[in-house]
Amino acid sequence: MATTSGKDPNRVDVTSIAYDAMAVDWELLDDLLGGTTAMRARGRTWLPQREKEKDTVYLQRLAGSYLYEAYRDTLEKLASKPFSRSIALREDGQLPDPLRGIADDADRQGNDLTSFFGDVFREAIHRGLSHVIVDMPMTGGSLSIADERDLGIRPYFVHLSPRNVLGWATRVGPNGADELVQLRILEEVTRPDGLYGEKQINRIRVWNAPIGGGPGTVELWEAEKAHVQVDVVTHSLTDTDSYVLIDVVSHSYPGIPLRTLYMKRTGVMIGEPVLKALGWLNLEHYQSLSQHRHILQFARHGILFGKGFSESELEGLVIAASHLVKSTNQDAALEYVEHRGEAIAAGERDLERIESRMEVLGLQPMMERTGGQTATARAMDEAKTANNLQSWARLAENMIRELYDVAATWVNAEVPDDFGVDVFNDFGVSLRGSEEIAELLKARLAGELTQQTYLAELKRRGVLAETVDVEAEAEEAANDVPLGMVAATAMADATGEADPVDDDEDDDQDDDA
Repeated sequence: MATTSGKDPNRVDVTSIAYDAMAVDWELLDDLLGGTTAMRARGRTWLPQREKEKDTVYLQRLAGSYLYEAYRDTLEKLASKPFSRSIALREDGQLPDPLRGIADDADRQGNDLTSFFGDVFREAIHRGLSHVIVDMPMTGGSLSIADERDLGIRPYFVHLSPRNVLGWATRVGPNGADELVQLRILEEVTRPDGLYGEKQINRIRVWNAPIGGGPGTVELWEAEKAHVQVDVVTHSLTDTDSYVLIDVVSHSYPGIPLRTLYMKRTGVMIGEPVLKALGWLNLEHYQSLSQHRHILQFARHGILFGKGFSESELEGLVIAASHLVKSTNQDAALEYVEHRGEAIAAGERDLERIESRMEVLGLQPMMERTGGQTATARAMDEAKTANNLQSWARLAENMIRELYDVAATWVNAEVPDDFGVDVFNDFGVSLRGSEEIAELLKARLAGELTQQTYLAELKRRGVLAETVDVEAEAEEAANDVPLGMVAATAMADATGEADPVDDDEDDDQDDDA
């Protein structure tokens, strides 16, 4: 049975069992995000030293190893797609006044809702989950709602990486669901040190839910030293310094104002990275590429083999252009032993194989699927498909809506029922390729699609700019030359055939004559 054995359970910085388990998966993925520098810094952890390999040879191989950043590139591409367009809020004009500024400045740091949640989404893909806490400046009840509005005091969002959520406690609520009653968050602040220097101070903020009808509290603990050592394997705090409670304030929120975006949920506040398999493949590529580059060093420089030379002749031997090699032994010989190349070809095939597998894994979240549908459902709507990335975008919509509800609770208000959040999720069609666009054009030329539908589908696939007004374009096109006539004219020009209208006119002139 897992326990916090070896840790002081009374320390505010003790990490939970679930945190330590998740940190094992994060170790490799975090280093992959750090690129070649981070991977080399971990040395033998990710690039093992072979048996009987000399330290000098290993260090040379390590220094020549490079990371093919497939994991990082895939993560960035997946995370950016839903937020390549701004988050749209429906009926946001009906929001309570304190909540209207969130869309333009979600975190009181100048980041709008789209930019802020793009980071939340990326972290959730990377770690399997990501947290947002809705905070509120504490006024101690000294200000009225009108005063808070005049001063611009309102709820705001704070993104919490799971790396910084050291532990939590839950209880079973009245509805039977688990609810948070405590949350411990690691923070790092920078302070001036001397005239020009800086020092980093670790803090731990503890949120406690109200108990027994009283208010909730927020405790702030600070390490006595400027920096706390973090274990690179488990990411747990391993220092022996003590934390000192420096502040306690009360809050009025009925619980803990935290919401979590799960990409792959395995428990309460627990998730598994969705790209973990890609990360291990990326590590395999890193190791294989290191081996391949090491072999190339030998293949590019032949090994010189000599026989029949005396020790004195070898001492003065110079292998270079314009130098004569001679020996008193008529059987003496020098020749280069070259690599036959089979291992090089095998290494290249191995790298190509891994890269192909990584490409497939990277595309899987965007591949359309129809799983879970019955035959009747598929027959009723064969066109409707979904992929993991689209599902994740819908989860983001639901979470943002919940965050607005939490913010409304802070200010004793309600979010209108018709308020909604739209995160762009219509990107699966981009995988269908140019063939589908060609089919649309054929349907339009045949008169099977209206101009407006045709333009709307092109815009949906990113062929037309997002700023194009489809309805206006369709109206303008209705006053232009019909599309079929344009196509026929273009075809006639391309083939050199005479215009049929001109042929008729010529025939009429011949008849008149």
